[in-house]
Amino acid sequence: MFKFNARISSTTDEGQFTKWNNNNHSCVILNVDGSCFGSRMRADYGGILKNYAGFFLSGFSGYIQNSSDILYAELYAIYKDLLLAKEMSIIDFV
Repeated sequence: MFKFNARISSTTDEGQFTKWNNNNHSCVILNVDGSCFGSRMRADYGGILKNYAGFFLSGFSGYIQNSSDILYAELYAIYKDLLLAKEMSIIDFV
């Protein structure tokens, strides 16, 4: 079962929160995001793994030099999060 939680945008300076419903499954949640700033030739990506109760398990971040392709950054973040889950022997995640 796959479900990727997208970043929630906020127009205020109060911060951003992500929220999910695990439907009473004992699983791991993958959150990813990619970004780029247009004129800057660098795309950034990152992601985290949380358990079913929302506690942090692991995370990562990085950048892609000489690229401003937002789709590539988003897809690369998903790829890296799946690799991290595999390295941690996690097989049941949403």
